[in-house]
Amino acid sequence: MPYPWNDADSQTRPPLVILPITSTAVDRLLSSGSPGTWFSDASRLETACVYLLGMLPKLASNPDKAAHHLQRALNDLLQQLNTPAALAEFRRMAAMDFDPTQLRQSLDLMPALRVDLQFESEKDAAPAVNADGTLNGDFNADVVNRRLGKSFYSDDPTLQKLGLNTHQSRIATAILGDPEEPVHIQGFAGTGKTHMIRAILQSLPGEHTAILAKTQGQLQGILSDVDMQNVHHFLFGQFARDHLIDAGIPPGAVRGLHAQLDFNISDGTIADTMGYGRVGSLTPEGVAKAVRAILFKFCESDASVVGPLHLTYAHLALSAAEQRLLIGHAQAYWDQLTGPSSSERWQPVRHYHLIKWASLVPKKDRNSLRVSGTDTRPLDLKFALVDEAHDLTPAMACLLDQCGVAVYSLGDTFQNVQGAAPRFSSHTLRREMNLSMRAGEGIGVVINPVLEAHPAFQKMEVLKGSKELDTQCQFYLTRRIPKTPYAILCGTHFHVFEYLHQLVNAGARVSLLPGTAFALPAFVDALLMLHRGYRPSSSDLFRFRDWDALEKSYGRMQVFGKIKAMLMKGYSATDFKNIMSKVQLMGRGHYTLGRVEDAKNWQFPNVMLSPELITPNKQAQYVASGLSKVYLAASRAQRTVAVPERLHEWIETQSQLKS
Repeated sequence: MPYPWNDADSQTRPPLVILPITSTAVDRLLSSGSPGTWFSDASRLETACVYLLGMLPKLASNPDKAAHHLQRALNDLLQQLNTPAALAEFRRMAAMDFDPTQLRQSLDLMPALRVDLQFESEKDAAPAVNADGTLNGDFNADVVNRRLGKSFYSDDPTLQKLGLNTHQSRIATAILGDPEEPVHIQGFAGTGKTHMIRAILQSLPGEHTAILAKTQGQLQGILSDVDMQNVHHFLFGQFARDHLIDAGIPPGAVRGLHAQLDFNISDGTIADTMGYGRVGSLTPEGVAKAVRAILFKFCESDASVVGPLHLTYAHLALSAAEQRLLIGHAQAYWDQLTGPSSSERWQPVRHYHLIKWASLVPKKDRNSLRVSGTDTRPLDLKFALVDEAHDLTPAMACLLDQCGVAVYSLGDTFQNVQGAAPRFSSHTLRREMNLSMRAGEGIGVVINPVLEAHPAFQKMEVLKGSKELDTQCQFYLTRRIPKTPYAILCGTHFHVFEYLHQLVNAGARVSLLPGTAFALPAFVDALLMLHRGYRPSSSDLFRFRDWDALEKSYGRMQVFGKIKAMLMKGYSATDFKNIMSKVQLMGRGHYTLGRVEDAKNWQFPNVMLSPELITPNKQAQYVASGLSKVYLAASRAQRTVAVPERLHEWIETQSQLKS
């Protein structure tokens, strides 16, 4: 049957919400003699969409808000249907309640309520759901923007099928026009970088193209996208190893037992082999440990030799002569690890060693790299894609410049919460994406002042929200528990810990971001150990020798005083275990709680920034980090972002330190 939005002559207002079900699927249901069979065979999305279509008559009394309510209902419904049992029961109920006459009435109401179904020709749009099964906000924005003429149209058949908006199409045109030219794409949050990666992959020869990832977790996230599962992929360490071999380094130097992850030697063995003596207060074993720490910082840097900047905080108490001796030991260790010696290799060779080593090898003459393929055949790599390039180390950026491969890197400088994204070679072509497909123009009230105050913001356009999406900014005076569902993003584990107790004790259903759920127990365990007089091993607190050192660093924070009072009253690991037992699985809680850093790659209908995120930094070196955290948190929002009322006063203070 014909649908109003499929009519090319329709002059009515464009839709605001696209339900991810096609008219073909709906027609199949209406013509089916057995609705029960249709529902049992239908996907979770199709079942949910048919059910929601039945709601349209109830929404007709408020047409201006109908589309907004429908999208929220779809998001909530998908979260409820996250188990096979829940979906099976829902299918049974939907089949029993199905009324074909009511469905036809709903279809007739769609234009007036600014709702439509997905066209068959839009199957290449952004996926309707994320890898975790939640609604993908990019889907609706992508389809709506394309129907408004914001997509790029070209006679080139390759470009025609990519479904890109104007900003993205310019980049694709540059890549297709000169595919051997490396490109770095700076894309603000929500501008469709993942969709851009899919488009680039479609335009390049798959047999010569690979995706590079910094960590195994990032690689798993990439491969959760069905469009990327059949693409060659490597960790940076693997890529660096093959780069070295292709450049003439003997394979035995970068492979073998000493390069296995489980190969270890003691600091005592290192000290004996290298002939270390005492350096100041450091024993020979302590010197070996210091050398490893210094080399780690060196291997992440873009420096060519070990220097004072690679000393860790623990070494600054040494005298200048002792520091120079320590730096010399580290350089000698590095020279031996990477030297041409034919004697048996004894040092463990880690991925970060390989990456740094490869970054120092001169660029190859030919425009390809011979790397190990997924089978017995080597891969002649000519093109590489890198997502989240803002999190690369400077050494990784140098490697990309040296590897002889055309690299397309995508990232967002302002999401680097450490405050400084890597610098790419001047030979790399720069492109920018600043049209949001996730949020409306209201997001700019928060995001753009933060961007303009950021030290990395130089001669750039600000973020532009979609005109067809409604995003609101709300300001609050005092932090309270919101009445509606929110993702609450905090600055530290201290604040997550305190707010988690407040929410659970108030009877709220809470989920923790996966990264926070993983790290918080170790943090709390370390906190309890310090309070009992033991030094912890937590990555967040290991640098503190005792509770007094911790209090000296964090004692000025109000939340620290609250937590200290809890511990003084006898708070224990059992109490924390009881709190964690009440935490819901991700997506099932009314609220989602976590640190800002753990919110990367997530998006939520409503986001609240916890007040500590806008605590003024008085030292210029921390300004970029603070602004990046606020930007990252606010850019997770689709519909509403709630921020402390003093936001703009804080931005003004931080902006004064920018220079």
